[in-house]
Amino acid sequence: MGYKALIDRMVTKAFNLAGDTTTQATFNKKLNSAFNFGSGEVTSTAQNITTQVLEVEAKKSSSQRNVVKKTLLVKTSVIGDVTAYDTVTITGSVWKITGVPKNDGYTSIVEVTKEH
Repeated sequence: MGYKALIDRMVTKAFNLAGDTTTQATFNKKLNSAFNFGSGEVTSTAQNITTQVLEVEAKKSSSQRNVVKKTLLVKTSVIGDVTAYDTVTITGSVWKITGVPKNDGYTSIVEVTKEH
């Protein structure tokens, strides 16, 4: 048994033990866009992945604008490369993914923002 599998199991165990402090979140990314020349419309297919996230920090980033910023911790094995996603839906609210400051291969820290 390698350490990678052991660490991944321990990260899964940590998220399970966090219980009700985690939140269901849906990561949304657009896969394919196509242009229909007959109708003039653009169609796209979206892929969604739902997983548990742990909210690390939430703050209002500016007094002049109503922007709220959150920092989330998510398992990398579930969602893969976070930079492929555009938005994340948390409790019915859509948040824009603005950055991934840290990814150690097991967990990713994701920064999201939303304007009110």
